[in-house]
Formats: sequence, structure tokens, C-alpha cells
Amino acid sequence: MNSSTSSFRVWHIIAYVAALWLLCMAVQWMMMAGIRANRTGEFAKLRHMFMEANDYETLFLGSSRAESGLMPDVFDSILQTRSYNIALTGADPLQMEVLLEAWLVHSKMPEVLVLSVDVHQLDRPSPLYNSIRFMPYLKNPVLRQRLPEWDGRLVRGHRLAPYGLTLLGDRYLYAAIRGWTGQSIAFDRSYSQGYVPVPAPGPVGPYTDTLQVSIIPEQLAALERMLKAHGSRTRIVIILGPLPAGRLSTLEGLEGIRSLIGHLAAEYEVPVLDFVEDSTLTGNEWYIDFNHLNGQGARLWTEKVARQFPYE
Repeated sequence: MNSSTSSFRVWHIIAYVAALWLLCMAVQWMMMAGIRANRTGEFAKLRHMFMEANDYETLFLGSSRAESGLMPDVFDSILQTRSYNIALTGADPLQMEVLLEAWLVHSKMPEVLVLSVDVHQLDRPSPLYNSIRFMPYLKNPVLRQRLPEWDGRLVRGHRLAPYGLTLLGDRYLYAAIRGWTGQSIAFDRSYSQGYVPVPAPGPVGPYTDTLQVSIIPEQLAALERMLKAHGSRTRIVIILGPLPAGRLSTLEGLEGIRSLIGHLAAEYEVPVLDFVEDSTLTGNEWYIDFNHLNGQGARLWTEKVARQFPYE
């Protein structure tokens, strides 16, 4: 084999790899754009949160317990306001802080910010649930900078198209197809102003194991940073959500955490609405699983929040 033939083969391989890389980039771009093009459902909510300019009077922030428990349309009908629910599954105070910062890249600070805190899930940093869903929205600089703290694959997948395609997989391919074709599935259509019901029921007890709950300093510090950074720009309300009576009976240490949060809120003159042991919301009939309210429970809780709301 002479040198010219060898050189030709090397350049042939380079050209083949480059073409394959460009093809992967094109496919990834089409998938990302298709996902962002969804007009309903989870991906439409994420686009609304991180890529669009919004101006709401009230904003709800929290985990899936708030996402599936606080209904903006019910809240708005009682208080005659305009609200949106940016709560996401797994969002503890550490993640809530980042989600709010990312929201503020394009959107205005609301007149009232509602922080829904899960007092029984503050003993460790929460993992970034379903983290790959954020990849199409990494043009938001806050997400691009902060989310790799939870999952370093996101930025690598965004920059390296072949690797990114392996992360996206079939689920995101189908979401992209729905976005490009303007179709939706029933679950997508169940979203309303960021609220979404839990899609499938789970067990609501029995509860046998006792759990000692606690709060790590990092979670309390994140909550304080939000109060300190935004308290002068907006009115803040902290909400402590309800739990089934059976589960409450197995949790030890709740009073201490509620007291810590109460003292912190008082320091910044932030009202707290505590529904943890609200007797009207502890019955199993209001829950779809051990942690989340069903549709009737969400409506009842939202109505109670609105009627006890400290701001008009």
C-alpha cells in the first residue's frame, strides 16, 4: 500500500466520521426543536418556564406535591388573580432556588411567590428527577450553569450530539414527533396552568416503619437565600403541605422542622400556612398515593389556601 492510498483512506474515514457527526447534530436539533414545540403537557410547561416571557401575579413553587396539589384555576377563581404553577417533581428548596432563577431570566418576578415546602423530605439533597427532560432548554443560562451540579450528563449531551441522542432515547423521540405534528396525548392535555394530576394511583398505607425526619443545613440555607434575595422584590408565602394521617403517625421530628421554618419565616416577616396536620386533609380519601393528593384533595387544599391567603 503506497502512501497516497493510505492518506486517501484516512481522509475517507475522517470524512465519514464528520458526516456521521453532522447527521447526529441534525437529528438532535430536530428532536430538541420538536420537544420544545409541544403545545401541551410537560414539555410545553418547561418551555413556558424557561424560554418565554411571562408576567403572573402569583407563582407556585415546590415539588410534585405542589405540582399536583395546587390548582391555579381554582385559586384564581377565588382571589381574582392570575397564577401559574412552576412546581416540578423532586424540587426541594435547593432546586426551587435554581428553578426560580431560571424563570426570572425571561419572566417578571410575581407580586406573590408561594413556596411549598415538604417538611418530611428535607434530610438530604433531592436528586434531579428525570433530569434529561431539561436538556432541550439549556439555552437558558441558569439551567446550563446550575443543573450540572446535579447531573453532569446534561451539558455533555447538549454539546456532544451522538452522546446526547443516547440520553434522549425513544421517549423524547415520540415527544419530538408530537411537537412537530401538533399532536398530544391525554396526559399532556391534563395540564392546566402548570398543574397536573398524578397519572396513576399508588398505595395509601398501611404504614408500619417509623421514620425520623430532619432538615440538613443546606436546605434551610437555600430557603433563607430565597427569602433574603426576593423578599424585598415580592411578597412571599410559605406553605407546608398536608399528609395522610397514617403517614403522619410514623414521622418523628416534624415539630422541630416546622418550628425551624416558622422561626426563619418570622425573621423575614413571611407568613406560613401550615396544613401538615389539617384534620380536613388527612383522610385517605383525599390522596392518590402516600404522598400526593388526588383531584378532589387538590381542589380542597387549593380552596383552603386561597381562603386563608394573607394577601389579596
